[in-house]
Amino acid sequence: MALDLRMEEARRDEGLGTVVYLLRVETEGFSVVLEKRYSQFLELHRVMKMRYHSQHLEKLPSFPGKKVLKHMLGGLSQEDIEDRRAKLESYMRKLENNANSKESHYFLEFLQLPRPVAAAWLRYRQRIAAARPVSDLSNQC
Repeated sequence: MALDLRMEEARRDEGLGTVVYLLRVETEGFSVVLEKRYSQFLELHRVMKMRYHSQHLEKLPSFPGKKVLKHMLGGLSQEDIEDRRAKLESYMRKLENNANSKESHYFLEFLQLPRPVAAAWLRYRQRIAAARPVSDLSNQC
């Protein structure tokens, strides 16, 4: 039971002066579109990094950086927003396939998966991990 994670669009919330990313989460019998800000993805990354740093199950994917100077000088262009959307989508797909994700309740909460769907996904991920040769895991640390 694989998850399908897609960043459908990014749009400016002019009232708040922020960008909202629409993350579609789909799997068998479940679909939801979540509105998330960059800061929420960054918090997910920080929690995952802090939680799994010492376990060395698998290195977390690198997180797309923030263009602080552009942000301070008047905001991101639509091209910057689209670039970040694509990078966040790639990050989320890599994170979903990361060995640490199957251990993380925080990751599942971030995706707002109902308990039965989350349990089915965890069983699926554990079967995949069990089928991987040990040499595949040692190359990723």
